Amino acid sequence: MKKYIKYLLPVILVILVTSCTKRFDKINSNPGAITEAGKQELPFMFSAAESWACINRSYYQTVQNLYADFYAQYFAQSTNDFTTDRYVMHDGWLPRMGIITYVNVVPQLQAIFENTDSTSGQYALADIMWVYAFDHMTDYFGPIQYFDAGKAQSTIPYDAQDKIYADFFKRLDQAVANLQKLGSGANVFGSYDLIYGGSVSKWILFANTLRLRLAL
Repeated sequence: MKKYIKYLLPVILVILVTSCTKRFDKINSNPGAITEAGKQELPFMFSAAESWACINRSYYQTVQNLYADFYAQYFAQSTNDFTTDRYVMHDGWLPRMGIITYVNVVPQLQAIFENTDSTSGQYALADIMWVYAFDHMTDYFGPIQYFDAGKAQSTIPYDAQDKIYADFFKRLDQAVANLQKLGSGANVFGSYDLIYGGSVSKWILFANTLRLRLAL
């Protein structure tokens, strides 16, 4: 019996070693784990950025209607339901502008910046949406965390509004120039663009309108 065991042990060892390495990477990879986003995900990311920056109705109500519009006296309420019309801060609403921009818009647009050429139509649309989102932020709060937004740093400095506005115009100028090179009939992101359906001509008009608004 010992003689058979002597010959069987090397065979068993070889089988075990080879079976552990065959398809090792596939077996030990979690198919449900988060993976890095590729270029095929960029249209979805742009849709998400648009949705949060200008389409989310719940946040628009609490951030714009029940705060800024009350303070500017654009309208008032006839009941006592919302204390913000009496200049009482609502702690649950105050962070929402930051959540919209820094959590739901910036990461999506940064992914587009990192995975597309700076002269592409995708990059141009992301630049325009970046300006639109941060314009709301800086008009609300003045100096904000802008140039280092989204970076993995323990502390991020606040930037002066005049420098932020200068970057706005720089981004919009470059975006319009790159979109004009594509031609007015070109399309970027197609149906994933929730606002203009990818129409380059409409995005150029929007960017120019945004430039005018910033200049006022």
